Amino acid sequence: MYKKILSAPHIMLWSLIPVFLVMGLLGVDDTLNINIHDTYFVIELWKYMLLNIFILFGFGLWYWLCMRFKLKLIPRLSAIHAIGTVISLLIIFYYLGFDFRSSLPRRFIESIYSQDVLLGNIILFFLSQIAMVINSFILLIRRIKVLIRK
Repeated sequence: MYKKILSAPHIMLWSLIPVFLVMGLLGVDDTLNINIHDTYFVIELWKYMLLNIFILFGFGLWYWLCMRFKLKLIPRLSAIHAIGTVISLLIIFYYLGFDFRSSLPRRFIESIYSQDVLLGNIILFFLSQIAMVINSFILLIRRIKVLIRK
């Protein structure tokens, strides 16, 4: 499976779009409340799911276009990006309240520990995006070198 992710990360990203869609439709109708200093952000879970679907589609499209036009990306950076993005998005959504098995009250899920886990996964998400930026930058440098040689 690891070789499949290395060769075609867009398949993994696109295959999770229906999963996120079903999770958004069947999930809890709740909001994410974030308090940063004096500002209070309220985000509906459905809007968060739509954002995840657009993110997964956009990244999958980027990898598909690179594969289609035979642009060589570094496979390990692509795998780090794809796996890190998917894991962070799934864990963030899990801690936002989507849990079929949970009989715990919502106030237990919104503990300090879960806020630390959310922050850690947001950091994981942004670090995996840095892997994609580095991969794309290296691709751009390679293409410029090829064009200069011609």
